[in-house]
Amino acid sequence: MNNQAAAATTRPSWETEAYDDTCCAHADRSIPEGDTTGEEQIAERHNALVLQRWAPGGAGVGTGVARGQRTVFIWDLDETIIIFHSLITGSFARKYDKDVVKATELGKQMEELLFRVLVTYFFYYDLSSTTYQHISDILNAESKDDSLLSYSAPFAWGYNTMHSRSSSSLASPPGGDDERWLAARYRKVETLYVAHQHDTAALLGPNLRKNWRQLQENIESFSERWLDVARTCLSVIGARLNCENVIVTSTRLLPALAKLLLYDFGAFFPIENVYSAAETGKKACFERISLRFGRAANYLVLGNGKEEEAAATQLGIPHWKIACRYNLEMLYRALDANVM
Repeated sequence: MNNQAAAATTRPSWETEAYDDTCCAHADRSIPEGDTTGEEQIAERHNALVLQRWAPGGAGVGTGVARGQRTVFIWDLDETIIIFHSLITGSFARKYDKDVVKATELGKQMEELLFRVLVTYFFYYDLSSTTYQHISDILNAESKDDSLLSYSAPFAWGYNTMHSRSSSSLASPPGGDDERWLAARYRKVETLYVAHQHDTAALLGPNLRKNWRQLQENIESFSERWLDVARTCLSVIGARLNCENVIVTSTRLLPALAKLLLYDFGAFFPIENVYSAAETGKKACFERISLRFGRAANYLVLGNGKEEEAAATQLGIPHWKIACRYNLEMLYRALDANVM
C-alpha cells in the first residue's frame, strides 16, 4: 500500500495538462482528433455520461453512488490493462497503423514467456484443465500433507500435453483424493504469487529476467505507454483506504495470475481479488463479488468486452468503456481530481 501511495503522488510522464471538468476537451489523446474511430467516440460519450453519475452534484448522486462508501473497481484484464491477444493477432497494430510484424513478434515473445512461467512454476500440465472461478474454490479441499506436492506424475495421473484426462488406467494421488492433490498445487501457486506479486524479477533467473525487462519496455513503447497509464489508475485506486481493485477475466485462473506477474500488475491485485469467468461467465463473477463486498458498496466495471458490459447492465452496475488509451487517461483525470 505504501508503494502504491508513493506511485500515486508522482505525476505520470504522459500527464501534460490539467483536468478539465467536462472530461471532453483534452488535447493529449492516443489518437489525433478527427481520426478517432466510431467505437472510440461511442466510448468517450458513454464514459462522460458515467462520469456525470459520479461527479459531485451529478444526476446519479444520492440514487446510485454513495459518497465515502467502499468502491470496488472491477477490471477486465486482456486489452484493458494489458495488451496481449491483440499483439499476437496484429489487431492492435492495424487499429493504430503500426507494424503488424513487430506487434506479432512481441505478442509471441510474451506468449512464450508466459508458457515458460506456467510450466516451470504453476504446475501447468497438472492444472491446465481446471476451471476454478476463485482460488478459494479449491483451497478449501487442501491437505497439509506436503507429499502430495512431490507426487507429480501428471501423465500417469491422466493429463497430457493436450490437456485432457485419460478415461482409463488413471493413477490416483496417495489416498485417491484428487481434490487434495490439486489443492496442494494451488496452495503452492498462491504462495508463489504472494511472494512475488511485488517483485516479479525475483521469480525469474538472471538471463530470463533481462529478457523479460527488455520485452516489457518494448511492449510499453509499442503501445505508447498503455500499461503505464493503467498502472497509474490502479495506483490511485490502490492508495485509497475505501477502494478495491478486482480482476474478472475470461482467462483461466492460472494464466491470469501469470499474466499479472509478467506484466507487473501483481502489486495491485491480491490473489483473493482475482476471478476467472472462463467457466461461469462474467455475470456470475460480478454477482459473487457483490455478495462479498455487500450491496452498500459502489461498483464500477471497466473493460472493452461486450460480455462484461451486458452483465454490468443487467446488474445495474456502471460500465466504463476502454476502447483506447485515452479512455484510461480520462479515468485517471477523474480519479486524480477526486471526481470518482
